[in-house]
Amino acid sequence: MDDQDASLSLLMAQARGQMSVVQVNLVRQSARAEARGSLAAPLRTRSVDRFVAGLCCLLFAAAIPAIARSDAQDDLTEALRITRQAEAQRIAVIDRAARCVVCVVDAQRRGGGSGVVIDEEGYGLTNFHVVANLLDTRRGFGGLCDGKLYPLEVLGIDVGGDVAMFRLTGRERFDASSLGDSDAVAVGDTAIAMGNPFVLAEDYTPTVTLGIVTGVHRYQWGEGNQLVYSDCIQVDTAINPGNSGGPLMSARGEVIGINGRISINARGRFNVGVGYAISANQIKRFMPGLRAGLLVEHGSLAATVDDVEGRGALFNRMYDGAPAWNAGIRPGDRLISFAGHEIHSRNHFASLLGTYPGGWTVEVVYERDGQRRTAITRLEPLSSGMDAPFEVDPRVNATAVTQVLRRFAEAAGVAPQRTQRTQRTGSSRNLWAARETVAAMDDGSAAEGEVGASGNGGRNRGDEGIASVTFEWRASESDAVLRRSGNGAGGPKEVTFNVSSAWWLDSEGKRFDLPPTEAMNYAALRVLLSLFDGSEVTNNGGGFVHRGADAWTGWAAPRNGAEPPILHVLHRDVAGHALARFAFDVDEGFLRRVVVTDQPSGAQTVFDLLDYADRGPARFPRSVVVSSADAVVRYDTVELIMVETE
Repeated sequence: MDDQDASLSLLMAQARGQMSVVQVNLVRQSARAEARGSLAAPLRTRSVDRFVAGLCCLLFAAAIPAIARSDAQDDLTEALRITRQAEAQRIAVIDRAARCVVCVVDAQRRGGGSGVVIDEEGYGLTNFHVVANLLDTRRGFGGLCDGKLYPLEVLGIDVGGDVAMFRLTGRERFDASSLGDSDAVAVGDTAIAMGNPFVLAEDYTPTVTLGIVTGVHRYQWGEGNQLVYSDCIQVDTAINPGNSGGPLMSARGEVIGINGRISINARGRFNVGVGYAISANQIKRFMPGLRAGLLVEHGSLAATVDDVEGRGALFNRMYDGAPAWNAGIRPGDRLISFAGHEIHSRNHFASLLGTYPGGWTVEVVYERDGQRRTAITRLEPLSSGMDAPFEVDPRVNATAVTQVLRRFAEAAGVAPQRTQRTQRTGSSRNLWAARETVAAMDDGSAAEGEVGASGNGGRNRGDEGIASVTFEWRASESDAVLRRSGNGAGGPKEVTFNVSSAWWLDSEGKRFDLPPTEAMNYAALRVLLSLFDGSEVTNNGGGFVHRGADAWTGWAAPRNGAEPPILHVLHRDVAGHALARFAFDVDEGFLRRVVVTDQPSGAQTVFDLLDYADRGPARFPRSVVVSSADAVVRYDTVELIMVETE
């Protein structure tokens, strides 16, 4: 067989589909190599060799299609297996998620917006514009895929960001979907929308549509300060009227956003392939206030920035007394980062700012004269512009307070067993022994969040006193006693205090009340101690009011480059003239910070509770750092004794 015959045979094999182009080329290359290697052989030998080589090539060519077919079949089988497995997983995810999707209707069963349950107690999220017509009574119904309607109560609302929280009742336990990390969402990710478009399902089974994420960190204008989508996820998933308030889910079934807005065709209200969902991470910052039944408002620095070519985003306008001004920022300063996010432009700053609540503590890094500076300030709330006031339901707020305190008690190891014993016996003897170290501030200031530039809790001139102290108290009694041996903070060696006042007795038994700014610190400390003995939990948080959320910032907060932990903020009046802010970690439940402010003077003291560790029956801070304008006092725990008594 000559070269022409061999080539013809190969071409015929290729035409019949027995060989691929690649296989044909491999055979030809093998034949050519064989031919080149035998040029020096005698003609007859070369002819025989060529014949043998051609025959081998044909045999090899005949074998390759069978091998290729076998490999292709294996590849197809594996591809089908993977596809079917992915399909089964997607169906399972959607099946679980569908049980959490709510059809929101009013008391007359009218409406058809959507929502999603996010915890087993029936708490859920939707759009504000879905429940706006329920605000008169704050009552409606939520339909689930079991075909039943459940009583629905509107709790807190976020008019600015178009979010609301509700609670379903009528079941001991509800199926729920968790919130995911929307900052991890990328263009091209799977996006599953679920809801009740056009009221298609009378049995409340949600409609499911599937698409991909087509944009992240989009900004959509609202109406004034209302219904602004500052940091939304854009998708091509079909979202139509009635989907509002329903979940946008990842392939894992996590809620990455709340659907709320679409771009529509000029001829009618139907989707044209562009939908928007409010990001889950934005919602997380507002959830403590929403759960507590508050009208939550978005925050502002009360300052604007402008893009200046070659220089970046510069502050250009602010008023005297604005949060930015109070933080030391001035017009002309360059904005470097806000809340840990590097700022690229004016629009980027506006988009990011809109995702934080009013009253939120943020870190701002700015540059002046080539030097970077860092400031911590509290955002000013923006008015929602509602026509009618939104009154807080005390019952809803008290429920949120109780949930926060019970979560703390579980984290600190003082509940439920200990609190049940305290409630039953009415008494417990508690002793906290600590090493007291005092340092004076060298700049005369210790504003909240700015204390502790040095490692020991403050910018100081060195230790000025060390003492051993004990705090002794009983859960059934209002008074507690501090006893001090050594220099320490100085002053009386024994102080008696409660939530109203603090005093000491001289050798003749004469009482001397401490000044108001000192008494308020002891009052806050007395509340703190009662949290650890469980009595505040059994009292269901009497005296506390839930005031929303904050961020744990400042020297004591963890610094790992991530968003600072979100805090529940509970307010309580102490000493008759001061307000104490108790801040509890949303994720872990621990009490992290107490800020006490004297109302007449504005004087402020900050308690930072650090490094919780097992201390006998409870998990107690290794250190409590008390910072004021004059000094930083650090209490390092030596021993904690908590004994129930009959």
